Amino acid sequence: AGAARAGAAAAGGLGLAAGVLALAPKMAMAAAEGEKLHLGHKIANALRSKGLTDEMIVMLISAIPAVELRGSIPVGAWLGLPAAKTFALAVAGNMAPIVVLLALLKSQKFVQLMDPLLRRAKEKSKGLGSEGQKELALATFVGIPLPGTGAWTGAFVSLLLDMGFRASTVTITAGVMAAGAIVSVLTYGTKAAVARAGAGAGGPAVAAAATAALAAAARRC
Repeated sequence: AGAARAGAAAAGGLGLAAGVLALAPKMAMAAAEGEKLHLGHKIANALRSKGLTDEMIVMLISAIPAVELRGSIPVGAWLGLPAAKTFALAVAGNMAPIVVLLALLKSQKFVQLMDPLLRRAKEKSKGLGSEGQKELALATFVGIPLPGTGAWTGAFVSLLLDMGFRASTVTITAGVMAAGAIVSVLTYGTKAAVARAGAGAGGPAVAAAATAALAAAARRC
């Protein structure tokens, strides 16, 4: 039942992703002026210079707390990776450290060390999830790509909700997939919309607008 509720939350996230696609052209136009390479792009260039592949770069950025796939998917698009590949890499990279974190949270000593982060998670998740709705509430919390949410905070919230390792892993994965779908639609939808809008106008302006839109999307994350 918990997995079913988590799946329902993921499906809702996919629906939301389809809805926000309509915003992509406006987002692109708003971002088209004056954008420079943001931190994620600079990190990607630095990692490239060390010999890391684009795939490894996306996974590593996805694993960074507070950045997660909200920052890595725009970087993947900027690197020229296909949407489906970027999505899969970002979800895998985002979840890899979370599985380890969830296992560590079973240790009371580790929980004590993480007390400041637990207090922060408690503040962020006030009123989240009634009994029987924990999975849906947590998946929604993780799945909406806003500052202060995400898989890392979600792992601490799952402890506060007294969820088991399996339920937490399935639920957070569902939320991460929903967030990844939303960010992918915004990022790649923006890129495609700018390309279509500039097909008749042509030239460097279109490429500049697409790059600027991706930079703006990653910076907002």
